[in-house]
Amino acid sequence: MPSRIVRAMVCLTMFLALTAPMFAQGANARLEGAILDANGAVLTGVKLALRNVRTGLVSEATSNNEGIFRFTELPIGE
Repeated sequence: MPSRIVRAMVCLTMFLALTAPMFAQGANARLEGAILDANGAVLTGVKLALRNVRTGLVSEATSNNEGIFRFTELPIGE
């Protein structure tokens, strides 16, 4: 009985190890960063626009209270 459990655990571990890289690759990209002034202070409420030069698609984001901005669900490109 214990050998069946060990065999099942080994199979489960192998399955998870081999399929994990598959989840790391997505169809979309993400870009994030922080907006700071020349003195290093965060800038809040800054509106940013990101344009895909190949498709012309424009994505917009606004920096939060910590100066952080995030562009999500971007099509992968150059």
